[in-house]
Amino acid sequence: MENNTINLLSENIKKLLNHPNNKRQLEYFLATFLTIDKASLHGKLKSYYNTILNTVTMTDDGIKSDLIIMFDDTAIKVRIYQTEDDECVIHILLGSLVEECGRLVELRYTSKNEYEDIVESFSLRNIDNPDDDLLKDLIKIKVIDLSRLKDLDNTTPQNRWIKFIGAQTNEERLEAAREDEYLMELYIWLMNN
Repeated sequence: MENNTINLLSENIKKLLNHPNNKRQLEYFLATFLTIDKASLHGKLKSYYNTILNTVTMTDDGIKSDLIIMFDDTAIKVRIYQTEDDECVIHILLGSLVEECGRLVELRYTSKNEYEDIVESFSLRNIDNPDDDLLKDLIKIKVIDLSRLKDLDNTTPQNRWIKFIGAQTNEERLEAAREDEYLMELYIWLMNN
């Protein structure tokens, strides 16, 4: 994957999620990846785009992420960055307003996927008791093979989002959005801005 592709990917998602015209899509994005009821988010989100340089900084108050979203007593921190291996990583951390701990969802877009599936999912598990599901929701990692992304089906909102975010052309983005009202609105917004 070339640097231009990864930079475009990370800049587009920041632009999309932060823009005030895209609040419905932000609610949809969070509901999809954090499995929160979309109705419980409706009209409650306050989002803050921290810095002009889109960097993450450490302060006495904690980590300042690319995008901080608050509702009720919940904070969601979205950090998007590029790794040394040219992967685009989107971290979505769900927690409380006063603590840095919580639930983490990671989307890792890579062209060096060594897995069988286009989207490979990982989570924490209790080695001593594999049937114990208490840890599985704490950290969820999805490794996404960019080179095979166009072959991913559009049957779920999560797959459509994954394809939409990772699309390398407008045609691929349109294909991901085609049967999704929220993503189609985003596609049209992107084309006009």
